[in-house]
Amino acid sequence: MTELDVSVAGKQDAAALAAFASAQPLAWTDFASIALLQPDEPKVWLARDGDAVQAAAIDDGLAMSVGGTVAGLTAIAERVGDLDPKLVIAGRIADVRTFVQHARSPRRERPEHFMAIGRGDLRFPLEAIPLRVATEGDLEVLVRVRASALEEEYGIPVGPESRLYRELAEAVTRAVQLQGVAIWMEDGACAFTAQLIAKTPTASMFGDLYVDPELRGKGRATRALTAFCGWLMSESEHVTLRVGTTNEPAVRLYERVGFQTVDSFCSSLGPEAP
Repeated sequence: MTELDVSVAGKQDAAALAAFASAQPLAWTDFASIALLQPDEPKVWLARDGDAVQAAAIDDGLAMSVGGTVAGLTAIAERVGDLDPKLVIAGRIADVRTFVQHARSPRRERPEHFMAIGRGDLRFPLEAIPLRVATEGDLEVLVRVRASALEEEYGIPVGPESRLYRELAEAVTRAVQLQGVAIWMEDGACAFTAQLIAKTPTASMFGDLYVDPELRGKGRATRALTAFCGWLMSESEHVTLRVGTTNEPAVRLYERVGFQTVDSFCSSLGPEAP
């Protein structure tokens, strides 16, 4: 069997990464988006056989997104080495399981729906609500709600003095500086926030949707998510997301707005996650 070349992608690899992502245009939106933007961060590992990319892994330090062939994923996992510091490793179920076979410590698996909605499929009209792009003045609120979301969604406590809290704050700060976070504040509470993960003409992908508990159950999430999707659809044909299969309130929200499950994903949670 041919030995694959594993390296960190550079700007010169954008075309090869884009070709790889085009094989699964919705599921690999994040890879396609990086190929378009060609950023210095996050790090992207590529396993290549000649000019063809066999597998890729987005690595931001705290989390990874993986996809590709068994041989390619195995080669990247062996090159990365210690996977224990990765809080979340996400992707299609078979891809994630192949990748985490190389982890030193047991990891917990969370099955997820990969959901998508296309232009014209929104079930509610767009409303004028005070949804805006978050600024650095929102960082304190955003770090708080992201920590709360991790505890609620994954069962991962985030203590204010922990390494995880510091890394989370750094990740939120990067996202805000890239103008990739939407927020709606109401009387000092977060009525809605979501973070853009990737964007191409084919699809935009988002995550980290959160509404403060005291503001839930009154239709804000439905209205804000509809507006947020309309915003993203001005530049993309679809909007996609991942959600835990057991997170029934979130699944109902997405289905109510018009999302449908199009694939099965999972997240592998690291040993720091109880």
